Parts: sequence; C-alpha cells; structure tokens
Amino acid sequence: MKKHVLICGLGILLGFLLNTGVLAAANSSIGRWTIWSKNPALQWEDAFVTGNGKIGSLIAGRPQEERITCVHEELFIRGWDRHKVTVPQTAQLMPYVRQLMEKGKSDEAAWLLTDEAERQLRAMGANQRWPLIPHPAFDLCIRQLDKLPLPVADYRRQLNLETGEATVVWKQGAGSFTESVFSSRKDNVNVIRLKANNKGKINVELSLEETPGREGEHFEHDLDHAFSEVNREASGHWLTYHAAYDKDPGGYDGVAKVTLRGGNIQTKGKSLVIRNAEEVLIIVSIVPQEDARNASLDAVKAGLDKLAANYDKLLRPHAQKHGELFHRMQLDLGCGEQWTVTPTEQMLAQIKETGSTPLFLEQLHAMGRYLLISSCGKFPPPLQGIWSGGWKPAWIGGFVWDSNLNLAISATTMSNLPECAESYNRHIESLLSGWRLNARNYLGCRGFVVAHYNDPTNGYLTHFGSSFPWMFWAGGAGWNLRPLYEYAMLTGNVTYLKEKVYPLYKEMADFYEDYLVEGTDGLYHITTSISPENAPKGTNTWLSKDATMDVAIAREVFTFLCDMGRRFHASSAEMERWNAILQKLPAYRINNDGALAEWVDPAYPDIYNHRHNSHLYPVFPGIDLVGSDADPVLQKAAKVALDKRFGFDTSSAHGLIHLALQAARLGDADKVRQNIERFSKRNYLYDGLITSHEPGRAIFNLDAILSFPRLLMEMLVFTKSGYIEFLPAWPVGFPDGSLKGMRIYGGHTLDICWKAGRLESFTIHAVADETLEWAHDGMKECLELKKDKPFQWRRQAVGAQMQRMESMYDEQKDETFFAGKRNLLTAKWEEPFSYESIRSKHAPMGPFMGNGDVGCASHTTANSQTIRISKVDFVTDGWEDWTGRGPAALPIGGIKVSVDAPSAEGFRYEMDMLGNELRMTSGTLPAVEMTSWMGRGSNVIVTELVTASEHPVTITVDTYAGGTTSNYEDKAMVKGTIAQAYRRTLTDSVRWISQAGVSTRIIGAVSSVKQDTENNVKSTFTLNAGEKVYVVTYVSGGGTEDNARLDEAYVRLTSLSVKDLRRLKQQKDLWWTEMWRRSYVETGDDLIDRQYLVSVYLQASAYDEHSPACGGMYGVWNMDDEMNYHGDIHLNYNSQGGFYSMFSSNRPELAMPYYRFLEGMIPEGRRRAKEELELVHPSLKGKSCRGLLFPVSALGIGGFYCTYWQQTVNAPFNVPLFSWYYEYTGDETFLRERAYPFIRECGDFYEDYIQKERYGNSYRYTITTGGHENSWDLNPPSDVAFVELTFRLLLRYSQILNMDADRRDKWQDIVDHLPAYKVIMPTRQPNQGLPVYAKNEAGWDAPNHMIQLHAAYPCEVLNLASSPEALQIARNTVHYYFVAQEGYKLMNELGLSAYVMGARVAFDPEILIDKMRYQAETAGKNFLITDGHHCLEKSAIMEAVHSMMLQTVDDVLYLFPDWMKKPASFTRLRAKGGFLVSASYDGAQVTELKIQAGKAPVCKIRNPWPDREIEVTANGRTVPVTIYRDYCAFSVRENEVYHVVCK
Repeated sequence: MKKHVLICGLGILLGFLLNTGVLAAANSSIGRWTIWSKNPALQWEDAFVTGNGKIGSLIAGRPQEERITCVHEELFIRGWDRHKVTVPQTAQLMPYVRQLMEKGKSDEAAWLLTDEAERQLRAMGANQRWPLIPHPAFDLCIRQLDKLPLPVADYRRQLNLETGEATVVWKQGAGSFTESVFSSRKDNVNVIRLKANNKGKINVELSLEETPGREGEHFEHDLDHAFSEVNREASGHWLTYHAAYDKDPGGYDGVAKVTLRGGNIQTKGKSLVIRNAEEVLIIVSIVPQEDARNASLDAVKAGLDKLAANYDKLLRPHAQKHGELFHRMQLDLGCGEQWTVTPTEQMLAQIKETGSTPLFLEQLHAMGRYLLISSCGKFPPPLQGIWSGGWKPAWIGGFVWDSNLNLAISATTMSNLPECAESYNRHIESLLSGWRLNARNYLGCRGFVVAHYNDPTNGYLTHFGSSFPWMFWAGGAGWNLRPLYEYAMLTGNVTYLKEKVYPLYKEMADFYEDYLVEGTDGLYHITTSISPENAPKGTNTWLSKDATMDVAIAREVFTFLCDMGRRFHASSAEMERWNAILQKLPAYRINNDGALAEWVDPAYPDIYNHRHNSHLYPVFPGIDLVGSDADPVLQKAAKVALDKRFGFDTSSAHGLIHLALQAARLGDADKVRQNIERFSKRNYLYDGLITSHEPGRAIFNLDAILSFPRLLMEMLVFTKSGYIEFLPAWPVGFPDGSLKGMRIYGGHTLDICWKAGRLESFTIHAVADETLEWAHDGMKECLELKKDKPFQWRRQAVGAQMQRMESMYDEQKDETFFAGKRNLLTAKWEEPFSYESIRSKHAPMGPFMGNGDVGCASHTTANSQTIRISKVDFVTDGWEDWTGRGPAALPIGGIKVSVDAPSAEGFRYEMDMLGNELRMTSGTLPAVEMTSWMGRGSNVIVTELVTASEHPVTITVDTYAGGTTSNYEDKAMVKGTIAQAYRRTLTDSVRWISQAGVSTRIIGAVSSVKQDTENNVKSTFTLNAGEKVYVVTYVSGGGTEDNARLDEAYVRLTSLSVKDLRRLKQQKDLWWTEMWRRSYVETGDDLIDRQYLVSVYLQASAYDEHSPACGGMYGVWNMDDEMNYHGDIHLNYNSQGGFYSMFSSNRPELAMPYYRFLEGMIPEGRRRAKEELELVHPSLKGKSCRGLLFPVSALGIGGFYCTYWQQTVNAPFNVPLFSWYYEYTGDETFLRERAYPFIRECGDFYEDYIQKERYGNSYRYTITTGGHENSWDLNPPSDVAFVELTFRLLLRYSQILNMDADRRDKWQDIVDHLPAYKVIMPTRQPNQGLPVYAKNEAGWDAPNHMIQLHAAYPCEVLNLASSPEALQIARNTVHYYFVAQEGYKLMNELGLSAYVMGARVAFDPEILIDKMRYQAETAGKNFLITDGHHCLEKSAIMEAVHSMMLQTVDDVLYLFPDWMKKPASFTRLRAKGGFLVSASYDGAQVTELKIQAGKAPVCKIRNPWPDREIEVTANGRTVPVTIYRDYCAFSVRENEVYHVVCK
C-alpha cells in the first residue's frame, strides 16, 4: 500500500479503527471562508495546509493509514558548517573583467571571475553551489490496529481559513469520526485531535518516523549521509525524535505528547498503542538545535506539560490571533453560498473548462492571504513555503530572489498583513552583513550584492557559474530592498522609513558610486550587468552591460533616495551627488519594433521568447512608466514589449501572474483577463488550492498563489504617494463586488465597492492627514483625509460624479451658503496701494495669505505686485527692545512681478478669502492678469500670469532678501534658471543662527535670470496670448539651523511640472473647502457674518496642525524687522484668545502647534518656578515651588524672553485650552498624555504657592499675585478662578484616568475653601448703581479689562447653572465696564473675551451684537480689525457668537442661550462631549436640531420646547428620551446622527 502524506494545516482524515470495526464522521459546519473536498488527499501535494509561520504539518491518506508530516521552517541539510564564511575575494579581477566586456568577450569575462571564485570556494570546503536544502522534520504515523473492510461514508475534509483549523469527518459503520489539526500561533505546537462519536472507539498505533524518500543525491547533496544520528523512542505518553546533521553541528528534536479520554495506552517498541479511546489529543513540538549535542528532551517535555490538555482551550487563543489577521481583508464577488456547496475539485474542474469564475477569484484571494499568514515566521516563504512532503524539492525549495520570493511577499502589506511583511524585513536585516561582504569581496564595492540565491542564514553568495554569474547583478539589492520601502509607505511608518529604509538606500547609493563606470558619453554605465535570467544572443552567459532592469532599479534607488533626502533633510552635498548620478544614468532604449528594449546598449538585440520580463521592472514593481505622469512614448514602448512577451507566453504559473501584474499597471485589462484564463485552465492548482510551477500540477510552488491577492488588488486599485486610481484593469466579466481592508500609500486602509464595472463607493480609513488625488473613468479629483476620520464617497443615482457620505453634511446647503458669502469675503482695491500704505509692525494691513508656516502680504503699483514673505520659524536671537532681549520674528524677503508696459486705466485687485487667492489686473496697456496662491502643506507660492495681448509682454520678476533694516545678512544668487535669495539672522552673542530663503523658477516660458544687486535676482521672460506662465517661489529654511536649504529648494523647483502645480492647487482648494465647511453660522447681519468668516480665514491661514513652530500674536505675518513685542506669543491672555474658538468651531487640530510650544516650555517653566519667584515680586524672595512659572512673552523658536509683569497666571492661563481639546473631542489619549500632565503641573504650582490662613471660624486658601500687568493683589478673582478650575479639572480627570487618588482630598479641600469674589458698589460714573465684582479683595475697580470675569470665561466656573444672584452681579459687571465705561472701545476687548464673558452670563444680546458691529466697522480694507498692537485675538468674535448660540454647561447643551429675538442658525458647531450640532432658530424657538454623537454616551439638552413633547430619531428608529426638570436626555452611539423635534 502507498504511504500518503498530507500537510498539517490540512485538516485531513485520520484513520481510526473502531472496536466495532466501524468508522463514522460527526457533522462539521461548512461556511464561507472554508474550502473543502469530498476526496482524500492521496498525494501530499493535494493536502490542505496549516501553519503558524514557524511550524506546520501535512496530512494525506485515507481512513486506514495516514502520515502527518510535521515541518519546521529552520530545518536545513547543509553542505558545510553553517558558521563558515564562504565569500571569495575576486574584486582584484574587476578591471580585467571590464576590459573583456569592452571587447565584447562576455563569456571570457564571466569565466575569469567565476572560475577563480569557484576555486576559492572549493578550498574553503564549500563544494555545492546550493548550500542547503529545507526538509521535513518527521511524520506522525497513525495506523489502524485492525483494518476491517467497512465502507467509508459522508467523507469530507475541509480547511477553515478563518481559524487555521483543518478537519476531516467521515462515517464508518455505526460510528462517526472527526480529525482536527492546527498549528498554534500561541504555543508554537502542532495540535491533532482524533475524536470518535456515537458507537465509535479509537484504536490506533502512533509513531514518529522519518518522512520517506531520503535517498540518493539531490543538487550535489548526499541525502543518504545527511545525518550522523537519527533516534526515535516511545515511552508512557511520549514519542520522541532526535536528529543530528552530518556536515553541520546542528540538528533538531521532536516530541509528541499523547493524552487520552477513555481507553488505554501502551508502549510497543518505538510506538504507542491506543485502544478504546473516545478522544486522543496529540501535541507535537519541533525544536531546532544550534548544536545537536546539547539537546534536552526533558525541557521540551516540561514545556508541553504546561499546556492545557483540552483541544478547545488550545484552539481558542490560536483561532483568535489567526482570525484577526485573516479578517482584515475580504474580497466579495457574491459567492458566499457557493463556498458551502462547491468542493475544490468541482471548482477546479469548472475553471479548467470555462475559465476563471467569481468563486475561483474569491477563494484564491483568501487562500493566498491564508498561506501568507501561515508561512511567514523567522523567514519569509521560500518556494514551497514551510511545507514539504519529500526530500527533493525543485530548486532545493529555496529562497529565490529574482522574482519568486519577490512575488511571494508582494501582497503582504497591501493585503493588510504588515506582520508578514515584517517577517521579510527582519530576514533582510539578518542578511545585510553577508550582502555587504558579497559586494566588498566579489566587486570591491560598498553597499550590497544580492544574488538570485543567497544562503538564507547568512546572505553569502555561493550559487553561480560562468553562465549565471550572479555576483554581477547590480540591481538585486534594489529590487529586494524595495519591499521595505513599500512597507513604510503602505503602513505610513515614517520612523521606519527614516531609521531603516533611508540608511539602506544610502548604502545602495554608495554601491552605485563605486560600481558605475563613466563612459565617453558622460553617462554612468552599469558594466557589468545582468537581465535575469536571459543570455544575450551569441553568448553563453547572462553577463552584459546596461540591462534595462539594472538601469531602472538604479533610477528608482536614486529617485527614492532624493525624495527621502528632501524629507529627512539630507545635506546639500548629498542631494547634489545623488541627483547628479540620477541625471547621468542612461536613458531607456526603444528598439526597432517600438518595444522597450531589454538592454540599453544596442549591441544586445531583444529576445522575446523568454519567460522573464525583467526590462518591465519600471512598470511593476516599479512605477517609473506607470500613470499619466510617465513619458507617453516610453509607456507605449513598454506596452509593445509586454505584447511581445505576452505572445511568447510562459509555462510558469508565477510568470503568468508577473506578466498580468505588469499588464494591470499598464491598464490592459484584456491581457490581465487572458493570463488569468491561462492560469485557470492549465491545471496549476492542486486540490488543496496550492499552485504548481508548471501546468498539469507539476512542482509544488507557492509563489503564484501567494502573489495572486496582489494581482487582484492591482486590478482594482493603483496606489502611490498622493494618488490612487480605481479599477485600472478590472475585467468586465466580474462587474460587481467589493474589497475591504486594502492598505494604500500613506498607511490608510481602503474599502471599495463596484457595480456594473464602475466604482460605486469607497471609504478611506485615514491614519494621518493627507491630500490625495484619485482617478476613475477618466475623471480626477482631490480629497482631503483627516486622521482617524473615515472619508467616504459614493456614486450619485444619476451620472458618474461622486459625493461625500457625511450625514451631518449637506453639500448643496453648504455650497449655497458660501456662494452667498463670496462677495462678503472678497476684499477689493480699485487703486494701487503702496508698501507705506500697508506697512505694519502688527497685523497685516493689506492683502494677505498664509498656510500655517509661511505668510504673504502684498502691495502694488499700477504695473507690479510685490509679495512680502515671512516664515513662522524664521527667528533671530539677540534682538532687544523695551520688552526685553531675546528672540524676534523676521521677514525673509519677497518677490516682485512687474509688467513692462505703459500705464493705463483698469487696475483692479481682489483678495478672495474663500478661494485663498490674490488676483490683480495690472493698470497697463496691455493688461496682465495675475492670480497668486500658496500651497497647503507645501511652501510653494505661485503667481499665474495670462494676457489677451496680441503682442508679447515683457515680465520681470525680482526675487530678493531683506526687510526694513540693514541689520541682517541679505544675499542673492543664481543657480541654473533658479533665482535664489536668503536672509541670515544676528550672529553675535546668540544661541543660534538661522537662515531662510526664497527661490523662484519660471514655468511655461524661457527666462533670463541675472543677479541685479547683492540681494536681488531678476528673471525676465515674455508672456504671449493664450499662454499661462507660472512664477513659482519656494520658501525654505528657518528653525535654528544656519542653512536656508536653498539646495532643497532648487531640487524641489526643478522637479515641478505644470501638472504638479495643478495638483497643488487642487489640494489647496480642497483643503480650504473642507476647512470652510467644518462649521459656520448665519446671524442675519452681513457685517457680523463677514467678521466671523474673516476670523475663520485668519485662524486657518495662521495655524496648521503641522506648523514647524507656533506663531505669535501676529501669526505668520512678521513683515517688519521691528515687530511689536518681538512678534511674540503673549501668554497673559492675548495669544490664547487666538485659539479660543477653534474647539467649538470644529477645528481643534489648528491648536496643535500651540500645545507643542507649551509642552516644550515645561522644563524651563519648572526651573523658573523653583528658582525665579523673586523676579515676579520682591516679596517672594526665598520662595520656591513645584510646577510651572511662565513669563509674559515667548516665541515658538527661542522660548521665553520677557519678564513676568508680576503675574503668576501665565502658565495656568493655558489650563482651559488643554482641557477643551479633550472636552470637545473626547480624545482620552490626549487627556492622559498631554492635558492632564500639564494641568497637574499647574496644580503643583498652586499647591505650593497659595497660602492657607484662618478665616472666621474656618480657613481659606489665598493667593497674592498680579491680577493684571504689574499690579499686586490679594485674591484677584481672575487668579482665584484659575485656581478653582485647575483643581476641579484635576479632581474630575484623575477619576477618569484612575490616577492620583491620594491627592484628591487635598484638591477638594482647596476647592471648598477658596475666597469668594469681592463684590463692591461701582465707584466711577456713569454706572447703574448695582453691585459688581471687583478686581481684587481691596476693591479695585478701575475700568480696564474685565479680568474679574475670567470665572465666566475662559474658566467657566461661573456659568448659566450658577446662582441667579451670581449671574446678575456678573451682568452688572459687564454693563459697568463694557457699556457704561465704554470698555467695548478698548483695543483688545475682543481678545480678552469681554463679548464671550457677556454671552456666558446671558448679558443683553442686543447690546453685545451692537458693540460687535462697532468693532467690525473699524475693520480695514482687508476686513481685519486692527488696533496697532494685536491681531489673532480678534478672532475671538467667533467664540462670542458661538456662545450666544450654543453652550455646554455641566454636560447639558444650551441652544441659543443668549440670542436676540431674530432668526439665526449654526451648522456643525462642536459641543463638549464631542457632539456636532446644527440648529435653526426663528426668533422665538428652535425649529431644527440635528446632532452627531461623539464620545459621550448620553446627550443632554436643555429642553428647547419646555411645554412640548420631544421626539428623537436616528436612522429611522425612535430613540427613547428621558425628561428631567431642566433638560432631556437620550442615549447615543458614536458618530450616529440624531434628529430632535417637538411633536
């Protein structure tokens, strides 16, 4: 009888003998993701397989006798000692090799070096070119004791891809039997259960035996003498197996523990005999040994004894881990039911006749991912994965690096299995030292040499010959390190890219610097070269020159490297060196047939009848010739080359997949379909759904099945940085389906659905903010991703246009609203405005733009526009004025675009805030139209120029460095066609020197570029009708590095195309559209609406989540060398005011730069609290505190510089801002890691600073400090409010986070014993004669800023839920200071929140709006309210309006709590608890209310209809509402939208 084998992942039939002579099968469910067969696996290749990446097993046979072949990924028969270094030294021969190559003697060149290398290897004792062979460990043999001729019925074997469990069930006689197998991911053992049901009993003999077939020679290895020792034993409940290699000190041990339920067990020689058992559990461990002499079976047994003796307990954690990986991705072509009724043999028979089917694609996609999960461990999967049922695998079952392994791991990260990719990555890292040695010894180069086969344990190259001289393959490293780059891009892991990938690409650049040969044509040539695995005509060797694959890989290496260099700030010398090599690599060649040639050197004619498509590397896996960015001529040539190879065809399964992948990249869906048809009809698949290398199930190989998921993904989606294309090559034969869980560049996860062959919808689960361009059906659009926020699109019912699926968003309503506001947000100038007219040391006075990093402000003449430029992190040290000495923000310089034409009427200028553009019509004849805009996330400033003139118009562009003084180094220069200028900060007695630069390139016209003065370069060109010319300026440098990064700017500008500019503009437009639509209000008053929306523009221009530093009071607009207050961050109210409204306006991420700044100041703040209190006030001499003490002023670069002005509140003033991010978003990670630590630091300070004193019959905690700039006060309400807020938050947050329980009693005691706010009768006229709050305990009531109402805002401890008496005194105070004493006229009353304070205590809304109008009417031509001192804090008008329309008090939402009796509405304001709220008001009551839930589980609303019944619905269902005295409440689900109405 034949001995049949089945791989342990194959749940296979196990033959058990019944005491009645009957075997029976228990029912086992079959569902989707379970493949099954009606037939036993009579050869091991047909087995279902299981594995955990390290171990696995195969089971084959029938219910009489089986062998379960157990395997381990680290078992190799070696030709020599694994510790021997086997890399010959032949570098000295390279000059002679190249001389022979130049003479056309490639055969002699190859022989010269390989013969010497072989001689050296033989001397080392390395006699085989294949150093090792993977092999099986042993077989678990299961034989029935009494074989009775009883028929087997209802036989079925199956593999559950979700759990990794293989099962066999059958009936025999009156009994039913189940055999189950899995390879535990948790315990690293193979687990087998034999189970009998009904009347069946298990009667078997078990033994561990050598897998049959180890005999003779295989690839120069003597298999008969491969082992010096093989021992196997049986005793008690144990089976053991020990093997020691002959030519290597290593070996391995196997131990099987056998546990019974019922029956008995006996030892019989080297076997265990089991009788009358109901269940048998076998746990198998395989342990490789570095030195077989040190084996310890006792230790292995002890480990097995610790495992549960229950199959289900062992399965559960394994299935959970395996299932989590498997379920990350799912391809659904509508075949759910077919899985349950179609055995694999039926499916395979069908596709052989009819070609591929949806079920075939579904099952192979799922099986490919299953096999990746099961075979990626210490090593990535070689040709046979971890499975082998014999001793003579083809090509030694090895790791083949010139397409096989590359394809095998190609689906890992993209199919959402980064852990499998990490198996490959770790393996690569373990081989690097060997690859370096290959390069050094063979070729005399730095870097790496990676051959088609390298020893998988050390990377040494020993497999070669004169016909296949792999040491000359220059591109091997680039191809095989590329997956690490792709892993970083598909996971969005910038740290890995920087710390792992970037250094490896630098080393590859080192290799090319050493290896490339500069020819007489001035180009760098790759001599010697290889095009795998093809020999040029007329030769017997693969050795050649300039193989297209090698050139393509070199181009890719340097392209990626330059990109990473820009990203990670490589030195200018490195960037120039890399870019120079890239530019001097040979161009691809197109042969006489119009095909992309396989060799750049025309001496090598193409050979079309070859299985490899190496020269199509720039199509796949590369992208050089893919997409609309590619050279269309070369792309067409690549298609011709593909046609030629397609016509030749190939017999290898993986070759068909490889060519199909390249066809998919070229958008050739028909060739993709045809190759899948070839693949499906040629019988490449075994019954276990593992592929063979050749047709007719010849040679068990996994590379085709493992790469099949990648093919399907490439057919559905093409992804690269910043771009995705949908359905580029999906065949029409599969019109409907969906794919969930695909990774795309950026690390995002994509779900897509298509119907009738067209994209129906997609969702991107973003892991970071990013702008993406996407394409489908010839249409391209941009989309804006936000971190942790799904982005969804779907096809409209009519037409191909797409729309967002944002339930809180009404696109038509939003578009209508902003279309109606466009005129309000377009500032206009009818006459030119000079620099002197807009010069400012504070806020911009003319047209302005910003992107959170770079600021622009313009001025004009009739024929010119000047854009002055500053950068948020361009800061000098050592500048001094009355506020102190230290850092100060500076401008950089700018650009001036001039029209050389006579003056004329018709000048116009517009600042379009909605579009973030500046537009000018020159007052010249002819007129020139200029449109200026700036990138978002890219510091590119673009001015587009067009004219209708019939004659050319001369345009001059000045690029200059400079500001308003000559105190700084201002220089300019010309580099190629790029004008460059830079500015350098002060250099004497400073902590750092900074440089920043502006660089300009003209795109769309030929320009003359000449240096005009020391700090100015002129670029001149002509502008013709019908043409558009772009003046593109890149802003670089800044920070504390003495480098303007002009080289980076040069590289960036020279790489830009018109298409790139269009994409940048689309990204900018999309970013601003999304930003505007986050939220908005309708007050019914155009002036208030305008000022509100201008404030949105101001904030979004000044700040960005990714700003390199936080801007000060003037944001990014530091346009003078002597900015007020150094252009600083004012920490005593002013700068905080610029951030107040970001939370309620649904733009919280804009505050991120400020948080980073504050956190950076913590160490210095701690030092100051400990050491500098005496500098706050002389009375504090000798006092020292924990916590934080901040002065009044600082900059985002350079930190603190000013004095304290006797205030201690400058750090705690930020407590509300840290609190609000959590309160409005529900981000508990932010609370734990950022907000709570900062607030606790402030609490530490107050614990040490405040004084406990007796007060009446009790005590109180008092604070003596400066209530406002240079005053010295006892218990100023402003500071008392911050003390109260700080400790109330600590009490609440410490409970949420389960932290600091031991400190809460002290905190509560402070809160309970704070002094009351001093109430006085006003002393100044006019007043209402009503009590007001004083500014300190002494009764100070000077009509300056209303600081005593900080309790209302920003501290919010005095609010609408406070006592009526306290609220009335607060309203009296607002009237006294704000109205009677005309505080609304003060310059920074907006920033200091008087309007917000009024709204928070329900002050007369008519008065608040009236005074807001007063402020708005003072706005300048650019709509900014300016006062000569301040800027961003004026945006607090937004929070004032928000507070009038929506407040959250004690978790209860108050709707229109302080609005006039006039209609109004708000859309998508954010409330605490993370709620997004939209509501309308008709002047009497709320008429519409829609709420999207955030993190809070319950929504509470102060009843907007007190006498009416409320109804809440969500997704068509009614939500129960509970009514309380003052509010109603209902449970919510995160992100669900709720409609609230009154009945």
